[in-house]
Amino acid sequence: MSAGVITAVGIDVSKYKSTVAARRPGGEVALLPFDVGHDVTGIKNLLEKLQGLDDEGSEIRIVMEHTGMYWRPVALALQQAGFFVSVVN
Repeated sequence: MSAGVITAVGIDVSKYKSTVAARRPGGEVALLPFDVGHDVTGIKNLLEKLQGLDDEGSEIRIVMEHTGMYWRPVALALQQAGFFVSVVN
């Protein structure tokens, strides 16, 4: 993967879990959709998967849904890990 390629990560947030998927230019699927629990283990697994994408040399941009208050722990963990996070309504 060449530098400067953006990996777009989308997160659909619900009450107890979020669904995550990632794509790159040209329709390349970087991560098939998978569910992440909103607990310590789930968020840790999410961070590990996303950090694995970062090892491939792409710039990661995360867009997640603003759903009630459920998005907050996920967004905070991602931001603290150094990821670019955009929360949209």
